[in-house]
Amino acid sequence: MLGNIIDYTELKNSKVVYPSIWITFVTITIQNLQQIMKVAGTRWHIESHNFNPLKNQGYNFKHNYEYGNKNLTTFLSLLITFIIDQAKIHN
Repeated sequence: MLGNIIDYTELKNSKVVYPSIWITFVTITIQNLQQIMKVAGTRWHIESHNFNPLKNQGYNFKHNYEYGNKNLTTFLSLLITFIIDQAKIHN
C-alpha cells in the first residue's frame, strides 16, 4: 500500500510551536496541499477537544457497544452532559 506523507513544522520566534506529520492516500499537489493540511488539523482539533475529554477527563466515556442495550440511557446521558458542558465553555 502506497501513501503520501506531509511533514509540517510551524515556527514562532525560531521555536517549534506546531510539529505535525500526516499520512494520506490523496495525491498531494501544490493546489491541494493547504486544503489537506486544513482538513487534517480540523480532525485533530475534533479529537483533542471532543473525544479526548469524553474519554479521559471525568466523563469515563467508553465505546457505545460497551454499554449494551440495557445501558443506552447511561450512554446518552453522558453524551448530553458533555454537550451541555461544552455549550457553557464556549459561551
